[in-house]
Amino acid sequence: MTDDFSVAIPSHYQQEDIDLDALLPHVPRRTFHDERALQPGWTSDATGVITDYLRVTAAVLDQFPRLRVLSFAGTGVGDWVDVPYATRRGIAVCNVPDWGSQSIAEFTFGLLLAVARKIVPADRMARSPVWREEELRGLELRGMTMGLVGLGAIGQRVAELAEALGLRVLCTTRRPEAPRATTARVEFVPLDELLRRSNILSLHCALTDETRGLIGARELALLPPGAILLNTARGPIVDTDALVEALRSGRLWGAGLDVFDQEPLPQGHPLQQLDNVVLAPHIAGQTATARRRLYATSVSNIDAFAAGNPVNVVNPDVLKR
Repeated sequence: MTDDFSVAIPSHYQQEDIDLDALLPHVPRRTFHDERALQPGWTSDATGVITDYLRVTAAVLDQFPRLRVLSFAGTGVGDWVDVPYATRRGIAVCNVPDWGSQSIAEFTFGLLLAVARKIVPADRMARSPVWREEELRGLELRGMTMGLVGLGAIGQRVAELAEALGLRVLCTTRRPEAPRATTARVEFVPLDELLRRSNILSLHCALTDETRGLIGARELALLPPGAILLNTARGPIVDTDALVEALRSGRLWGAGLDVFDQEPLPQGHPLQQLDNVVLAPHIAGQTATARRRLYATSVSNIDAFAAGNPVNVVNPDVLKR
């Protein structure tokens, strides 16, 4: 046990289905904070901090003079934490890899089926007194080609579900030579070839300088007419204006989107006006199983660091100091 170690934990963790005492045997000193109602001047002498909804800027990090480790409850930590500044401060930043791969993959297919089979307007029609079933003819997926951008843990699960539905699977990734855990048969191709051959484009890559705006007007024009775009990765990977135009023109059959370049979407956003789009408020990982895994690992990251066995550190150079 490290007597000088303390951790600040989001208050909602007290209501989650996790055992904090079992997960933090080396960190008995704990405080709790409401991330959604923090005062601008909030300070703490905590050595470790867990964050879930808070955007951790350099200014926020400077409010923790004794901070040694920050555990972010998510995978794409770079979107939420100023990792370069934390590294300069000597603060280890941890994430939670692969916490929601299965849930996000399943939700991806929920979006796909909703778009392909027009499930949202079908629900509205079924609640009305007049049914015009001929207006709701959808697409049968078997035999189509699904193109995946990225084949990490989520992409691997998506590939397996796609193959089970009778889809051919293409993929473009930065490291096609790397071993993959997926059991699906995946053909690796360059991005432009993938776009030309894919009836369904599904995004599962990280948001980086290289992938920001990766799918723009040129890329959307390469897709076969009537293609479907799915994004459960990060909103800025897609040029929103170009996507709206492709959807309005009928070039795309539709889109299923769980992420956006602005979250929440501002009222009156063009995407909200389109009938061939299914929108979700960034909830692909919101299952009880996935969230329990997410919270438990974000807590155990702190305990592992306190015990001298750090795990899931995204800036490992700080450990060499």
